[in-house]
Amino acid sequence: MSVHYHNCLDYVIPFLSEESVAMDVGCNINHIVERDNAVWVEDWNDDFTLLFMDRFPKSKCYAIEPLHWQEFEKRWEGDQRIDLLKFGLSDKDGPELIFYPGERHVLSSFYVQDDFLGEPLNTHKIPCKKLDTLFEELNLECIDYLKVDAEGAELKIISGSQELLKDKKIRFVQFEYGLPDPNIPPVHLITEILEKHGYKEVMTSGREKLWTFVLERLDFPVVLVNLEYLGH
Repeated sequence: MSVHYHNCLDYVIPFLSEESVAMDVGCNINHIVERDNAVWVEDWNDDFTLLFMDRFPKSKCYAIEPLHWQEFEKRWEGDQRIDLLKFGLSDKDGPELIFYPGERHVLSSFYVQDDFLGEPLNTHKIPCKKLDTLFEELNLECIDYLKVDAEGAELKIISGSQELLKDKKIRFVQFEYGLPDPNIPPVHLITEILEKHGYKEVMTSGREKLWTFVLERLDFPVVLVNLEYLGH
């Protein structure tokens, strides 16, 4: 996963300053459990915030995770550049149910996926906000980089950001699209919203897509890059 984070972030270096504003939606870096609920994966380090701050060290990052934020908090506690927000994002303001199978919290989702079958199902009610609402509460002027890894909730989150997208208050949108699952909205519903508001895809790396509107640095060629196709 993190190699694809690297690819997306390397692409945007010419367009963002060291003092950018990022949102890491789905910042869970707790150690994960494999499907057999026995093998813990050590050195789990898909920390998007770490990668972003390495490239843009004077930036501000808002990290969002409703349940499994404990390791993230330990890593970033006391760093004034990072604000950890312990709720979810969705297409409306108010509580929603979230599910995950057994101990595999990394799959926490608004949707009961096919991969959950055969394991005990954990259910939690979590507070949620639209990103449009959160943006106003934080009194922000712009989100330079929005990363969304939310196990199928990407459509809900993008749907709750349409005022910001319409006003071009989000410069780059990186979101993950998973393997096809009949219980999860298909990726084309997300891209239709982005296209409606004038955004274009500029990169696909693995299952990460990077979208933006017209870039400010016009001397830099804007091309669609598919790193999976190129073999990276």
